[in-house]
Amino acid sequence: MYFDYLLMSIYIIFVLLKDIHTTYLTIHTIIQTIKWYTKINFMFNHYDL
Repeated sequence: MYFDYLLMSIYIIFVLLKDIHTTYLTIHTIIQTIKWYTKINFMFNHYDL
């Protein structure tokens, strides 16, 4: 019984960590995209292409 509970806790923690990691990656990708977009936009405006 106690062992099952322990495994369950480890599993839940693992899933949560995985979730947090995925969320972090998604946010990171979005931020990178925005940075690139503003950089390109700035270049276009700057050189007036």
